[in-house]
Amino acid sequence: MDISIYEFPHMAASVGASGDDGTLMWRTTEPRSVFARAVMEAAQSVLQRFGEERH
Repeated sequence: MDISIYEFPHMAASVGASGDDGTLMWRTTEPRSVFARAVMEAAQSVLQRFGEERH
């Protein structure tokens, strides 16, 4: 999985913009399993810190 983070001069202007319109700040290529685990761990961390709101 290719992941790139771009910086844009104005946040409002970045919605829908292509990467060509921003400055590449960071890029990595990782297996999907590594990315999925990182997302899961981040979500668990947020839930532990803030709890889960139930409706």
